[in-house]
Formats: sequence, structure tokens, C-alpha cells
Amino acid sequence: GTPQEVNVFVWKAEEVINFFRGLYNYGWGSWSEISRMTETRSNMQAKTHAQKLEQRFPMLRTYFSPTKVKLMHRKFGMVRRYVAESEVGSSEDSSKKSRVSVKSTCSSSSKSDLGSGTAVSAAATTPTKPMP
Repeated sequence: GTPQEVNVFVWKAEEVINFFRGLYNYGWGSWSEISRMTETRSNMQAKTHAQKLEQRFPMLRTYFSPTKVKLMHRKFGMVRRYVAESEVGSSEDSSKKSRVSVKSTCSSSSKSDLGSGTAVSAAATTPTKPMP
């Protein structure tokens, strides 16, 4: 097959980051919301990816259960979709897409810099305290 066909099963780093951000924001089983965070993967691809990860890391389902996710949100807040620095500022369309993503994934009580539409590095949105 062509290189595009071969790589359809390999998740890019940005997709993996957004998958885990979606998992953190919405919890295990919310595949449609998680797929919206990745913007490049379907609900079924997100679910299959999670099942494969669960085979390697059985505690994932428990760790990202709805109850645990709510506790993490209370303690750390929600995170927004990751946008690679190469995408930021490349065009006005990507800037608009970034703003839409921020509005749809952050709660109204989130930190003000998360809703500004500007890129926030992974380090800026990663919790500094260890999670339970």
C-alpha cells in the first residue's frame, strides 16, 4: 500500500496527547468526545486504541473512570486540546479552530489563559501534583 495507508494505524504524538487529554476530560467510554479532541480519529478508532492500551496497562479503565475523572477535575481542572506549535499561527483557519476547541473543552471555571485561544504548551497544562 501507499505510505498513507500503512500509517493509518500509527497514532501521531499529537493524536496520542489529545487522546489522553480527552480521556482525562471526559473519562473512559466517552469515545465521541475523545475523538473530537483528536480531530483526526473516529469514535471506533479511539475505542480500539483505548482497548489496546488497556491490554498493556489494565488500570487505565479504573484510573479514568467517571468518578476518578470528576475528582481530578476538582483538584486540577480540565485541559484543552493540544495544538502543535507548527500549527499555531500558520493560518487564520487554524487559529479559529484552536479557539473553537478551547471553548468546547474548557469549563467556565477554568483558568483564563486556557480560554484565550492562544497555544499553551504541554507543560503549562500538565498538573504539577501527582494524581491519585
